[in-house]
Amino acid sequence: MLVWRRYIVVSLIAVAFLTVGCGVGARFAPSTTPPSESSSGASGSSSTSPTSSPRAPAIYRPVGTAQLANKKPQIITAINFGFRPNTLSAPKGIAVVLDVTNASTVPHTFTLPAFGVNVALPAGKTVTVQFAASKSGIFYFSSTNPGDAEQGMVGKLTVQ
Repeated sequence: MLVWRRYIVVSLIAVAFLTVGCGVGARFAPSTTPPSESSSGASGSSSTSPTSSPRAPAIYRPVGTAQLANKKPQIITAINFGFRPNTLSAPKGIAVVLDVTNASTVPHTFTLPAFGVNVALPAGKTVTVQFAASKSGIFYFSSTNPGDAEQGMVGKLTVQ
């Protein structure tokens, strides 16, 4: 009987450890500024691209790409836990229009700090996001809800 109790206790500890995420949250904390915003400020006023590419968050994995056009809406789908497509590119100076649809059953956010974008995405709803791609560089967007970015709800915007 004592062996079974010990087995159950060890199993519960292992499950709790895996549920917490084994420290995954330290890789990319959504409340911090991703590396692109901290390094792009100096190069944002220049007409050339940054000389060194910023380091991507450890959990960013490219899944689908889209080329943005001036004032032409691009559909992005938010799912548990990711954006599709999550790799976007745009020429500098265009008016970006994104129709972000939350296809999941829980609310998320769409946050792109470099361009002042932070919108709530209610479950099952579509939100239109508009901003000017006014500076060149690589910028990361994410959902800032607790746990979303750590589970991969991160994307990349390249403006050239």
